[in-house]
Amino acid sequence: MARKRSCADVSFRLPIILSRSRNDPDCTLIPGTALRHRLASGLSGVACLAVLVQLGGSVVADSWPIGPDACLGAPFADAATAAQAGIRDLVDGLRPALSEFPSLSSLLETGSTQICLAERLVTEKAYLDAEADRIVLSADMSPGLMRVVLVHELRHAEQLARGVCPSLNLAMREYARGVLALEADANVTAALVAWREKDAGDGQMWQALESWPMTGDIAVRFAAVMVETGDVAEAASAAFDQWYASESRTDLYYIMSCSAYLDQQDEVHALPGYLRLADDYLARLCLLPDGTDYACSDAHR
Repeated sequence: MARKRSCADVSFRLPIILSRSRNDPDCTLIPGTALRHRLASGLSGVACLAVLVQLGGSVVADSWPIGPDACLGAPFADAATAAQAGIRDLVDGLRPALSEFPSLSSLLETGSTQICLAERLVTEKAYLDAEADRIVLSADMSPGLMRVVLVHELRHAEQLARGVCPSLNLAMREYARGVLALEADANVTAALVAWREKDAGDGQMWQALESWPMTGDIAVRFAAVMVETGDVAEAASAAFDQWYASESRTDLYYIMSCSAYLDQQDEVHALPGYLRLADDYLARLCLLPDGTDYACSDAHR
């Protein structure tokens, strides 16, 4: 049975590969998905991606099997395998950084979600599996990057718990708009937690965030506003805006969101949705895990 998709299913994922050449003006999906025929029919507003954006590793099978001995849940103490010991150490390293963020800390410490280490993931560095109630992380990341990615996925778990995930009742463009906002907010959260950890004397997460091609510009923008103003809400708003500043990033997640939407429609045989996101959607979404509201808008996108 296919894994049930969650609202954050495109987080750190790239389930499709797109190519375009001078002799092939239309997008070609490799391998095919439910999106192929929509793109071939001229779905407007979707840009083609020339290459597989890979955050590390090579392109082989989807992933290696993940057994129970590669997963661990709260209180993350009884580690019987090397993978479980790695998860225990990961959580121990993250706990100080989450001490100022009770909503994320509570999810980690008292929630039912397990953390799993996959020997290798191919089209992602991590994902939140809502149906299995687990966060799967690629084991090939550095300690700092792994903590950043875990914070990002914990934020998606929090978004799911808060009920701010777009549904199939929405038009596909509105669904994608909602997913892009979820991603922007998760990146803001990762930047905030990494910044606070850096201020406390441990810069591993921040260094990983700054040096990661997919997030480096967001970290730079967040830092610049924090240095200038010292205002977390302003820095968060700036980082949220910066997420949309990369056309390749928004194109990538737009295409993945549309693919997820169409695949879910096919799985449940749903009729096309036509609704728009609620007017207060972004206001409900943009609440930092320390309780700070921040202004966020995608109206200019």
